[in-house]
Amino acid sequence: MGFVVFMVLQTTAILALILNIIRRVRSERALAESEARNRSIIRALPDLVCITDEAGICQEAYAAPATAAPARLRRMRGQSLAQALGLPDSAELAEIVARTLAEMTPQVFECRTTRSPAQDYSGRTAPLIVPGSHASRVLVALRDITDAKKIERERSHLERREQHDQKLESLGMMAGGIAHDFNNLLMGISGHAELALKEPALGGRLRSYLEAILSAARRAANLSLQMLAYSGRQFASHADLDVCQLLQESRSEIDRRLPAKARITVNCHEGPL
Repeated sequence: MGFVVFMVLQTTAILALILNIIRRVRSERALAESEARNRSIIRALPDLVCITDEAGICQEAYAAPATAAPARLRRMRGQSLAQALGLPDSAELAEIVARTLAEMTPQVFECRTTRSPAQDYSGRTAPLIVPGSHASRVLVALRDITDAKKIERERSHLERREQHDQKLESLGMMAGGIAHDFNNLLMGISGHAELALKEPALGGRLRSYLEAILSAARRAANLSLQMLAYSGRQFASHADLDVCQLLQESRSEIDRRLPAKARITVNCHEGPL
C-alpha cells in the first residue's frame, strides 16, 4: 500500500514538473515571438530607434534598411548617441537622457549633424520602465526631417525676400510722393528766378545769384526725376552729359565753401562725354 502511494506521488510530481516545463517553453516561445514582432515593427518604422544607458551610451540600435544600413547600426553600439549620429554637442544629448531618467517623462528635441551632407533629426526620448526595478535605459526615437527643414528654410528665405520687396515697394512709393511734391516746389523756385532775370534794372551781382539759384533748381529737378524713375512713376531716360558744364555750374557753390586761400582750377574738354 505504501509503495502504491509513493508511486502516485512520484508520478504526480513528474507530471507537475512536465507541466511547468511546458508552460515555461510556451512562455519563452511567446516572449521570443513578441520580441521578434516588436523588432519587426521597429524595423518597419521610418525612425532610427536607439536604446541607451543612463550615460547616453547606445546599447542597441534598430532601423529600417532604408533608414540606416545594418553595418551602421552595429557601429553605433557602444558609442555615445552624439558620436553615433555625428552631433557637435554631446553634453546636450547626455543631459536630455539624464533628464528623462530623473523626471521619468519623455523629452522632445531637434538636432543637426555635422557630417556631410548634414542631416536634421527630430528626437523623442522615453524611459524604459521594467516592472519591479528602476529604469536605467532610455528609448530614443529619431526621425530624419532633413527634407522638411530644407523646405522650411526655403519658405523662410522666400518670406524674407517678399518682405524685402515689399519694403522696397513702399520706399519707392514714398520716394515718388516726395519727388512729386519737391518737383512742384522747384517749379515755383525756377519760375520766380526766371521772372526776376527778365527785370531790365537787375544788377550784375544779383543776376549771378539768380542764375546760380536757377542752375541749382535744374539740378534738383534732375534728382527729382531720378526719384520718380526709382518709384516707377517715370521711365528713366539716357542723355549725354556735359561734365565740363556741370563742373562750371558747381564751381561757384564749391568756391563759397572753401577757405579763402583755396582755389579750384577746372580744365576739361568741352562738350558732352
